[in-house]
Amino acid sequence: MVANLETIGPDIESQPLNNNFASLNSAKMEKTADSDLDMNARSIRNLLTLHLRNATPLTISNGAITVTQTYHSVDTEGGAPTDDLDTINGGNVGDILILRGVSGARKVTVRHGVGNIYTWDGQNITLESGNLNFVQLVKMSATQWVVVGVGNPGIKRTGDTMTGDLSMGYTENGERRLVWETPGSNVYWYYHHSSSRNDFGIYDSGLLQSPFVYDRLTSIVKLFNNFEIYNDGSVLNRFYVGVGSPEGNITAPPGAIYQDKGSPGGLYIKDTGTGNMGWKKVQTA
Repeated sequence: MVANLETIGPDIESQPLNNNFASLNSAKMEKTADSDLDMNARSIRNLLTLHLRNATPLTISNGAITVTQTYHSVDTEGGAPTDDLDTINGGNVGDILILRGVSGARKVTVRHGVGNIYTWDGQNITLESGNLNFVQLVKMSATQWVVVGVGNPGIKRTGDTMTGDLSMGYTENGERRLVWETPGSNVYWYYHHSSSRNDFGIYDSGLLQSPFVYDRLTSIVKLFNNFEIYNDGSVLNRFYVGVGSPEGNITAPPGAIYQDKGSPGGLYIKDTGTGNMGWKKVQTA
């Protein structure tokens, strides 16, 4: 071994390991010199526990930190409520690194591919819950730290699977919301539940409308404009709403129904054809 090791035990007097011993069964090895322990490509076997030093704090500076040991906590620059971690300096190829957040009030986003950090699915990871939230990384090359594990009390990432009940804690405008957002865009859908309005529904930011809302008090289902009725995957009928005649304007199969909300308005049924022609207005008494 490169390091200077000595044996200390009740049966063997402290002396350098390069001396000959009949038995080391009761000996305890302790590193005394200030140098690394080099196993010279040998294994450590039958290890009971691996105890890391307590996490030492690192503060982000211009999106980067410099690691000095295996376990660190990461804080935002200047105590900001949010910050991005893009680059990890230090470490050697093959090193294992564990990073955790400092406080739920100071969220750190570990960003994929901006600097030298990479996640397996290309999604960012947020450290936001102190001791309950961490990422494990391996330095795969001189220019790549790769995330190999995530510890989190909740589901935060694309592709995560959950069993059991889902509790929605996100609230906006008095509504409980579960949000689906298209990456790289401002278009999102969310399921919302409002106790003040006694309804729940789905909101589409692209339409600026809720295409589906169910009112629990009246048991009325509200649908935005057009909708279809299915049975075992097959369309039974289609319903359209608009202003003006559908003839030449609305493409639909025979049997479809259209309501003209204009004046004088009226109800139409698609009598023939599969294009936008063949609509017949229902005559009223």
